Amino acid sequence: MKTDLILLHGALGSSETFSQIVPELEKYFRVHRINFSGHGGRNFEQAFGIPQFVAELNDYVSTKQLSHFSVLGYSMGGYVGLLYALENPGKVNRILTVGTKLHWTPEFAETQKKMLNPEKIMEKIPGYAAILDKNHQPQDWKILMNKTAGMMYDLGQNPLDLSLFQTLDCTVMIGLAEMDNLVTEEECLNLVSFLKKGGMSKIPDSKHPFEQVNAEALMQLIHSFFKEEN
Repeated sequence: MKTDLILLHGALGSSETFSQIVPELEKYFRVHRINFSGHGGRNFEQAFGIPQFVAELNDYVSTKQLSHFSVLGYSMGGYVGLLYALENPGKVNRILTVGTKLHWTPEFAETQKKMLNPEKIMEKIPGYAAILDKNHQPQDWKILMNKTAGMMYDLGQNPLDLSLFQTLDCTVMIGLAEMDNLVTEEECLNLVSFLKKGGMSKIPDSKHPFEQVNAEALMQLIHSFFKEEN
């Protein structure tokens, strides 16, 4: 019997992030994809940020009446998946994160915030602006970007205490793109040191953006990590 696998996208992304690998995943899993509020055309909620997205994942799980499932979370999606599992013991079987950054500092957050400037994006990277506009219609991607910048600022001001993950009861694999310029091996290993059932795996020939992750290597990691479930 196929098991349930929920795919969680990153900041400024959408459920379409995983389109290229979904056909292969559906051979082995019942695949679920959701858009967090403000992403992929979904309406904004009054709140915006990690706690809100964790609540939205919880709502989805409740609506679909999923009792046990696994998670593949890219970047912010991995952050959301880990916190959901921490707050809901016994619900998540396994979590594979890809490019997830949990070590935030005020300095790093400020750097990222400055990069998320809609006006500059439209001026210097109009092609990317057009993609964001298409992916998030009918929502305004510029509002989404400004809210995302604010979320990153908050992450820097209120860094997560990784020791909380000592109580996490599911198996976790931290996937790190070999050439990721946002997430370091040191911070990944630091997280792993707090996990009861955790490890780290490098994804070769890959960078942080999901479209620059080596799809073949990622699928090999997915198969090897989730094989005990199927």
